[in-house]
Amino acid sequence: MAQRHRLWGDKERLFSELSKKESSERFLELFVRVGSGEEEEMTSCRYDLYNDIDVVKFVKLGRLRWAGHVVQMDDGNPVKRIFDGHPGGRRARGRPRLRWTDEVKEDVARSGHRCWRMLAKRREEWRNIVGQARAHPGL
Repeated sequence: MAQRHRLWGDKERLFSELSKKESSERFLELFVRVGSGEEEEMTSCRYDLYNDIDVVKFVKLGRLRWAGHVVQMDDGNPVKRIFDGHPGGRRARGRPRLRWTDEVKEDVARSGHRCWRMLAKRREEWRNIVGQARAHPGL
């Protein structure tokens, strides 16, 4: 069994042992480091090193995969009916809100394709498009 540090169980004692000056210096050092862009550089190096993708790209790829899945569903499926449905009523004044499908359309356009619903109906082709989007640097 691993041994625990003597301060792990007692937060109050931990904070009392750190002087206010010491903790404020640590905070300032972290704040300056984050503001300088050093953290972004370290993060991008880590992604390059491990061939991993960042969080934003991960979410966008998940959105593309789910969009293809929904387009391929039967027309009677409740998820598909909601996806294709148009609620009645009027929109609020001002700038229209972004819709989920608008974001999917934009992501597919960035990878150089159009008519994403037609492409998504063909399973293998859609899988290739999602794979290309994973490798695309602008997504």
